[in-house]
Amino acid sequence: MKARRGLPRNRLIPEKRIYFRPELTHCPDCGTKLKRHHTASHKIVATLKGILDVWNMAYHCPNEACGKLERYFRSAQADALCLKHTSYAYDVLVLVGEMRFKQHMTVTEISEALTQRAIPTSERHAMRLYEWYLTLLRASLTDDVKEDLKKIVKEHGGLLLSMDGVQPEKGNETLYVVREGFGRF
Repeated sequence: MKARRGLPRNRLIPEKRIYFRPELTHCPDCGTKLKRHHTASHKIVATLKGILDVWNMAYHCPNEACGKLERYFRSAQADALCLKHTSYAYDVLVLVGEMRFKQHMTVTEISEALTQRAIPTSERHAMRLYEWYLTLLRASLTDDVKEDLKKIVKEHGGLLLSMDGVQPEKGNETLYVVREGFGRF
């Protein structure tokens, strides 16, 4: 399926174009002013404040004596807008998590709520956003929690997990409940 000329394929039409440059302006090794080399990335990003056309420009040290001509610097701020390979900012992911956990909305309702906020998405995409949110949530475990879990696993010889699925309403996503119990494997 071809995109119409001039319109993005992901249905996100940007309201504003932003060019990002690296936070460093000079080479950390030789001090030479960095020079623009190429576009490191370009993508349309949906945020709660609007749809952005984000350009992340790559800079490098032009000083041949420095010997770092192939090292490129890009904006950490641009990279921090959203997950790699996605078009939705972290604030959208957090909103999706809040709608699912606090407001107990279905994927269909989340999709409709995002569309009402001028963030067009399908049910399938809303489900992906929810999955990305869960991935970030899981990755947010602190080292203390991880260490506590390692001690429990060692003390009890492992964890016994039980999973059950419940379909709350016809046509809605299945809710999976995971319970843990200590036991030997």
